[in-house]
Amino acid sequence: MRKLDRWNKDWYQAWGAEFPPGTPNGDALGGVDTETGTALPQILEISAVTPQGLSLKVDYDPDTGAHATVLELLWKVNGAPADYLRVAANKVNGNVIGPFTAGQVITLRTDVGNSRDLSELGPEQTVMIA
Repeated sequence: MRKLDRWNKDWYQAWGAEFPPGTPNGDALGGVDTETGTALPQILEISAVTPQGLSLKVDYDPDTGAHATVLELLWKVNGAPADYLRVAANKVNGNVIGPFTAGQVITLRTDVGNSRDLSELGPEQTVMIA
């Protein structure tokens, strides 16, 4: 969906740059429905990270994440070679991630986006598994 949306917008801009208004091809853009100003997505804030055994329960502030059509929780185990893993953020019920190993340090953050801004990262939070 993101790629298709970006391709459509790129095509629209390229066409408009190639054919100025007042020409038949330039005026043809007037018949294309466009967005009326999608608002930028608001960062989804993590409100609580609660240990559940060797797993973590991540909850979100329900008043954040406005205008985002994509809401993701990113997490990684510090010291592991892998980059952030992504899971769809469950804004209503939260997410449970893990299990981990005692002593591991987990870094969490959110990533939101929409057709206007594909990625807005929330601040990192670090938690040690007890």
